[in-house]
Amino acid sequence: MSQRVETRSEKKRSQDREEPSSVPPAQPGPARHGPTPRSLVDGYGPQELLNLPPDCFPSSLKGEQLDVISRSFGIDRARMLLPDAGVMPYDPPEGYFAYSRYHCMCGAIPPLNAWVVSFLTYLKVAPFQLQPNSYAILVSLFVIFQRRYGRPPSNREIRYLYNLRGYKKGSPYISLESAVSFKPVLDLYSKYSMFKKEWFFVRDDSVSIRRFTSGCKSKLYF
Repeated sequence: MSQRVETRSEKKRSQDREEPSSVPPAQPGPARHGPTPRSLVDGYGPQELLNLPPDCFPSSLKGEQLDVISRSFGIDRARMLLPDAGVMPYDPPEGYFAYSRYHCMCGAIPPLNAWVVSFLTYLKVAPFQLQPNSYAILVSLFVIFQRRYGRPPSNREIRYLYNLRGYKKGSPYISLESAVSFKPVLDLYSKYSMFKKEWFFVRDDSVSIRRFTSGCKSKLYF
C-alpha cells in the first residue's frame, strides 16, 4: 500500500495547532494601545528653579511703550511693572511674572484664561518660558475644540497632538511642535524672537509658577 505524503499546507496547519502563537491577543480599552500615547512619556522630571539660565536679556522697553501695550490689549496698567535696569525675566518681584506684547499678540492676554493657566501648571513652567506661537496654538485649539466638542481640549489631548521642543541647548524656552502627521494649526507667524528683549512684569494671581523652572524636561530636538 502506498504511503500518503503530507502536503505543505497540511504541515503548516499541524504546526499552528501544536505551537502557541507568539502574537499576544488583542486587549480591550487603553491597554491595547499601551499605557499612554508616545508624546506623553518624553521625560518629565521634578520641578527645579533655574539659576542664571542662558538666552535671557534685560528688557529694552520704555515707560511709554508699556502704556501703549496696556491700552492696546486692555491690560490694567496698575498690574504692569517696568523692570529696572539689569533685571532678568527669570527673577520677577513677588506676585509678578515676565511677559511680552508678542505673547499678547498671540491671544493670551493677562489675566490669563484659567484653561491656559492649567496647561502651564501641567508643564510646570513660567508663562514667559512658552514661546509666543505656542500660545497661538493653544488659543486655536481652544476654539476648535469648543466649536467641535463644546469643551476645551484636555492637557493629555494637547500633548498627544504636540511635543515640546527647545530653542537650543540650555535655553529655558520651549515651544509646541506637531507630534502627528498633520498640523492641527497652520499659518503661524514665526518671527517672535524679540519677545526675549521686549518684556515687562505683570501681576496675575491665578498663575502659580512665575520663576523659570526645568519642570518639564522633554526630549529636545535641535
